[in-house]
Amino acid sequence: MPTSKRRQKIIPDNLPPILKEEEVVPSLFTGNKLAEKDPARYAKVVQELGEGKPLTRIAKTNKVSPATVMAIQKREVKSIDAVQSLTQGLTSYASQSCLMKIIEKLENDTIPAGVLPICFGILRDKEKNDLGQATSIVEHKKVLTIDEVQKELDGLKGEVIDITDSTV
Repeated sequence: MPTSKRRQKIIPDNLPPILKEEEVVPSLFTGNKLAEKDPARYAKVVQELGEGKPLTRIAKTNKVSPATVMAIQKREVKSIDAVQSLTQGLTSYASQSCLMKIIEKLENDTIPAGVLPICFGILRDKEKNDLGQATSIVEHKKVLTIDEVQKELDGLKGEVIDITDSTV
């Protein structure tokens, strides 16, 4: 039978938790299992992250979940940065070496003028991207008509305030 008394709500806020986070949230990805079971594959994931491969491709080729790859990416920031730094240095070296070969072969007339510059352009673009520089410049030009300029000048004339003293 229903009672007229209000129920008391007891919230046990002073008790320690019984379960661990891993037991309650089974989708908590840390990369620990992969590191313990297959350290070579874990290292390969870190290497591929450093090379800049897409997360989904890394997950598919290494047969791990994308969430695991993201957890490894957050966990291994220093290692990934070291791989990227090495790659940047190698890209700069490759770009310089390619340019020297282009110059050498063009001077000896052993290649047509338009063959190796494509390779150099791609390497140079990658090098600039690694260094955080702009790889292309977009210029925006606005074309004004005489009527638009005249309208703007008329608008400026309307805003002029006469500050001359009329008593002088």
